[in-house]
Amino acid sequence: MKRNLCQIGLGVALVLLFTAMQSPAQVTRITTSIPFDFNVGSEKMLAGNYVVDVPTIRGGFVRIGALHGNTYTMHLTSPFRGNKGARLVFNQCGTDYYLSEVYDRAGNGQRLGKSKGEMECLRRAGASKQVELPTARR
Repeated sequence: MKRNLCQIGLGVALVLLFTAMQSPAQVTRITTSIPFDFNVGSEKMLAGNYVVDVPTIRGGFVRIGALHGNTYTMHLTSPFRGNKGARLVFNQCGTDYYLSEVYDRAGNGQRLGKSKGEMECLRRAGASKQVELPTARR
């Protein structure tokens, strides 16, 4: 129990440290309306309007929050180069949607790792399909 609390505390400290290290010039803010409930890592998010802060230079944390409210989550990402404009990409597995990629207007992509829930769903369903939603730069 004590060890778990230490690990959680260390994780929170690392998130705060990496978030503080990202200057506003290294983040693109995009907005979007997501018409379905979805998952970001282990967090369940409801359908609605969202603001997404995307790191533009290197991997980091994608921050996803409700446009009007204080509900948000952050998830570690790895960078890669895409070929289209700003959008969110979800993996649909059965009736569940999992955020998998986020792109800014310049095509800079950030890939999110698969959660345990998504991997379990893939084992049951056998496959998933990608769903893309366009976003607007803010």
